[in-house]
Amino acid sequence: MGNTLPKNAADFIIKLAGADAAEINGYVSGFRLDRRLQDGIAEKKAAFGKSGRGSWGYGIGGTAGLVLYILCRRGKPDVVVETGVASGVSSTHILGALEQNQRGRLYSIDQPGWMGDLSGWLIPDYLKSRWQLIAGRSSEKLAPLLKTVAPIDVFLHDSDHSYPNMLREF
Repeated sequence: MGNTLPKNAADFIIKLAGADAAEINGYVSGFRLDRRLQDGIAEKKAAFGKSGRGSWGYGIGGTAGLVLYILCRRGKPDVVVETGVASGVSSTHILGALEQNQRGRLYSIDQPGWMGDLSGWLIPDYLKSRWQLIAGRSSEKLAPLLKTVAPIDVFLHDSDHSYPNMLREF
């Protein structure tokens, strides 16, 4: 992939955020050259592999993570809310962007027991100061959270993908 995104992902960002190709490539390059972030991710993956817990997948793909990173770098959100954390791939990309922006906070809701005590295991420790994990079902935790952090700048739904739950969250 080099320092570019696949064309369809770049086109999506261009249409959604008004970025141009040079700006997108700059963010991709910045992400890849961020040694603290890349080393932090590598360390977390290595530690997880040594934990004997098996080879649980790392979540969303690299392209989707970069799209989240670019949108958060460009949009400079103050409040990001996500439902569903699992390993924390999306969370890591969002938090990496917030850290580069030197602003913003991520509020994540994840159901207890989904990954036990492992929700967000991939997130490098230095990024966790911008992160609040809320344990519980989004159907119970999202509305009260929104009353305390609204307005939100970015919302990412990645929890239960049933129609009733998506309708409630959106």
